[in-house]
Amino acid sequence: MFTAEEKAARFVQGPCLLGIFLNTLLYGAVIVQAQMYYVNFRKDCIGIKAYVAILLLADTLNTSFNIAWIYKVLVNNFGNMDALMTADWLNASGAHRFRTIYPRN
Repeated sequence: MFTAEEKAARFVQGPCLLGIFLNTLLYGAVIVQAQMYYVNFRKDCIGIKAYVAILLLADTLNTSFNIAWIYKVLVNNFGNMDALMTADWLNASGAHRFRTIYPRN
C-alpha cells in the first residue's frame, strides 16, 4: 500500500511528466513546421518571419524550462515532497511564457 505522500507524488508528478513528454513531442512538430515555412515561403515579409522566429524561441524556452523543472523535481529532489509544493522561477515563468505566445487583445 502507498503512503499519502507516495499517492500525492503519483497524482501530481505522473501527469506532469506525461504532459512534458507530449509537449516535447509537439515541439518537434513545431520545429519541422518552422523549417518548412522558412524553406517554402522565402519571399514573405520580414515581419512575419520575425514573428515565426519569436514563436519558435518562445516554444524553445517553454520546453527547456519544463524539462529543467521536471528534472529538478523528479531527479534532484527525489522523494522530497516539499520541492514539489514549492514554486520557483521555473514555475513562475510559465504564465509569462503563455502570455508571450497567446497575447490578449
